[in-house]
Amino acid sequence: MQLQQGKPIELPRKTTSFQTWAQRLALYRSSSVVQEQMQKWLSRFDHQAFSRLASSCIPDSNTVDSARTVAASLPAEEPVR
Repeated sequence: MQLQQGKPIELPRKTTSFQTWAQRLALYRSSSVVQEQMQKWLSRFDHQAFSRLASSCIPDSNTVDSARTVAASLPAEEPVR
């Protein structure tokens, strides 16, 4: 668009590198904010369903006939903080 308008091309500022983003994400994961919420989210996790899903991943069993659908959702009344 800048070129079409006869203006010199100005690139946007450089964004955060993937490496920096990954490092910051790892720091955030170990922060007190995430640690406080982790048990809440893990208590909603259906461990039995995950176990069935994980055990169904047997080598050479990935066929159309073995395909299944797994769905999950959060309740609408969950407050956003």
